[in-house]
Amino acid sequence: MQTFFGWRTWGLTILFGILIHIPTKGQDHIQISPDAITGHLEFLKDPLLLDKATGGSGCRLTAAYLQSQLIEAGLTGGNSESSFLTSWPLNYQQFTQGTLSIGDVSFQYFDDYVLSGGSPKDTVVGELSFLGYGIREQGYDNLKDAEIQGQILMLIGGFPNDDRELPRHHMIRVMGDRSLKLRQQGAKMVLVVIPDQAFVEMQRYAVSNQQSAGFTSQFNPTVYLGEKAANRLLATHTDLTINQVRKLLAYEDKLPDLGLSGLPVKLAQEVEPDTLRSQHVLAKIEGKQPESPVLLLAHYDGSPDGEIPDNSAAVATMLEVASELEKLSEKQSPTRPIIIGFLSGNRQGNAGAKWLKAYLEPSNAPQAVLELSWIDGVDSLNLEPEQGASYLYVTGSDRHSQEMHLMNELFNQNQVRLKLDYRYNDPDDLTGLYQKGDGYLFAESEIPTILYATQNPWAPHPESDVPTRADILKMSKIGKLVAGLAWELANTPAPLERN
Repeated sequence: MQTFFGWRTWGLTILFGILIHIPTKGQDHIQISPDAITGHLEFLKDPLLLDKATGGSGCRLTAAYLQSQLIEAGLTGGNSESSFLTSWPLNYQQFTQGTLSIGDVSFQYFDDYVLSGGSPKDTVVGELSFLGYGIREQGYDNLKDAEIQGQILMLIGGFPNDDRELPRHHMIRVMGDRSLKLRQQGAKMVLVVIPDQAFVEMQRYAVSNQQSAGFTSQFNPTVYLGEKAANRLLATHTDLTINQVRKLLAYEDKLPDLGLSGLPVKLAQEVEPDTLRSQHVLAKIEGKQPESPVLLLAHYDGSPDGEIPDNSAAVATMLEVASELEKLSEKQSPTRPIIIGFLSGNRQGNAGAKWLKAYLEPSNAPQAVLELSWIDGVDSLNLEPEQGASYLYVTGSDRHSQEMHLMNELFNQNQVRLKLDYRYNDPDDLTGLYQKGDGYLFAESEIPTILYATQNPWAPHPESDVPTRADILKMSKIGKLVAGLAWELANTPAPLERN
């Protein structure tokens, strides 16, 4: 089923749902405050938290903030001895000092260049080839007659005739994709020249460029070179600067002769193994019976991307979901416990979810899992007039329990009225959105699991596409849906019916 509720079955389904399901007391009073979400985001996007890489200082500060907010809301810790924080070790390999030489000019790691998106294979050597913006499209083609196989390519970041100062996260997404395509075509390595302001932000992000132990990549990383450093290289071979090269390439795809082609390139990068400690934050609402909890998830570590840092919107929303559920439980305890997990290690192979799954199973496996992720904006792929900003991607709701799927649809229809969009719910979805979430590890054990999102970072977007601003009111509606469904799931008279 990829959209079980097609127009032919809608009326029958709603009638069936009304007959078999009576909403749990208190659901119609659920309110998620947009102002409270905004307050959380003001803290979570503070520059002090830019280092939100797993185990980084920003990650630790975020964990402390989450604990304080959960305590204030009246929840208890979900770990052993009712503690909120669990520390866990992560083995990784970190880029340390290194040198990049192009011809007679040398550059130092971090000061002049940083790396992303791959693992260096010892020392990388080759010859340089300048390919402009590296774009191949109708009417503008930097790649015609270009030799790519085995070459080290140099690109200018951005787009021709485009004066926008692109956000760092967008620049890296676009140029990372462009670099990957060229490496897939046989390029040995890709160097990207980016504006100095974007490079300063990349330096802040460099601590996140850590590869977990056992990480393997068939490609060398993309090298991001600051514009000031690149101008130092150009000065030894031409009178042009990077800015002047941009102007030459603004309307014409013909590549200027910069005297760079054929220069020897050598990247000697040191990588050191190390171990860091990160934290998971677990809170719990006790149930009348101790088994089969309802599990709510949001990962809180990541990169400082965009207007709202990576997944902070989901974290802020989930904090308010936890607070609202605690208020409901003070009036009447749920039948089953509710566990709220703020996990780290999402980008390290869902390491946090693996720990939590082992911690809960097999004695206390969840009845259901609801995950919030990537709800920090409006996807430009979903701006059709009939959808607008009110859509919500829902994946997995029917995979293991049609009953849960029906409950989700009915609460939304009666209380929230978002447009539930199932375009990524197909098990054969090529973007793999559902599989990227932490909840998927539980779905693999046939535990009913829903992932809610408003963006899909793995769907193909136009390169010039910049995500729109975050919608706080919409986040509050998503939070209401999650809180309402969680409360229902925690109070079903019998375990969920499985498919």
